[in-house]
Amino acid sequence: MKVLHTSDWHLGHKLYEHDRYDEHAHMLKQIASIAQQEQADVLVVSGDIYHTGNPSKQTQKLFHDMLIEIQDAAPRMQIVVSSGNHDSSLGIEISRSLWERCGIRVVGLFERHDEELVLERHIVEICREGKRVGYVVAIPFAHPANFPKVQDNASEGNERQTAFVQAVLDLVRERNTDNLPVVLMAHLFVQGSEPNQHDNIGGLEYVQIEDFGTNYDYLALGHIHKPRNIEVKGELRARYCGSPLAVSFDESFKHSVSVIEFEGRSPKLRTIELEPLRPLITYPKEDLPFNEALQALAEYAKTLTQTSYIRLKTSDYSAQLAPDSAERVSRVLDQTLGKYCLIKTAQPAIQEQGAHKSLTVQELKTANPMDIAQDYYRKRYNQDLPQGLAECLQKAIQDTLLNND
Repeated sequence: MKVLHTSDWHLGHKLYEHDRYDEHAHMLKQIASIAQQEQADVLVVSGDIYHTGNPSKQTQKLFHDMLIEIQDAAPRMQIVVSSGNHDSSLGIEISRSLWERCGIRVVGLFERHDEELVLERHIVEICREGKRVGYVVAIPFAHPANFPKVQDNASEGNERQTAFVQAVLDLVRERNTDNLPVVLMAHLFVQGSEPNQHDNIGGLEYVQIEDFGTNYDYLALGHIHKPRNIEVKGELRARYCGSPLAVSFDESFKHSVSVIEFEGRSPKLRTIELEPLRPLITYPKEDLPFNEALQALAEYAKTLTQTSYIRLKTSDYSAQLAPDSAERVSRVLDQTLGKYCLIKTAQPAIQEQGAHKSLTVQELKTANPMDIAQDYYRKRYNQDLPQGLAECLQKAIQDTLLNND
């Protein structure tokens, strides 16, 4: 069995108010081209189809049109889509009956019939020329405590999740008399998949790889945007395929689609890189004061040969920037192919643990909001404020200063 594994499309995402419709269309056309080239048995999309639970009509139409285009590119390839934490579980299932007529399985919800759980709908038999070659088990996104109860003694969140997944896998095992490969797909954090982890990040708890039970051969994961493998006893057991398109400047790595080919029940991995329509560029690379960085950017922007998103980097702290700094960067990029997004400022050095102190009212009035946020985050999570969150906060501070003027 050959599997194409992708996730985290985030259709409808805007980058600092820049619409990305044509970028998403470009990305999906590349996936359609890969599908045509590879002629895989199944494409699995492991959640976060959309960036919000209420995508625009245009974004939904793009998803529908491109699924059909992907299917037309590889008519015998089956497609299985499961929900992620950004998706509306009910929303992606609205057209489920129509999708099934097209041979596309969309799984966003758990279903009951006469109070009985319908485990069958999570199982997809994968066939090639009428012959079964494997199975896909699609698990929609849900908090562990919200998984339906399949065992009376499974009361805790992870226990309920494990019991449900294992119940579906046990059903597959009963049918899998030919010892065919089984792919399990899900959208969540797996312990050991992310450095500097907390027990709960972004509303999703970490789970152990053991929480997924047994009797599957490859866990096709979504949610973490940087590709990475999870091995058990030196063998590939699970993989985050990563997002096919960067959603922030911190995602400076290569984006790709994963191709999994089974030798018996052993998965073998290779990847196919995707090319973005518009690159995300942080400039300059060296640390320079704002005025020097702006001058360097002005010269660099003249050399751009394709439309690019720009983040200006400076060694200055946010408190050192003038209120019109963002406007000045934007003006420099006028008449070039650069699209201004934000300014990346230097971050204060992390204080030693225990060195934090309470602020007086007067100190609070004169303190830099970014420093307050950094201090709070370090106290709360014992690490520096994540870059993406810091950038959003910095932009809000700059916009507020401009509006107050």
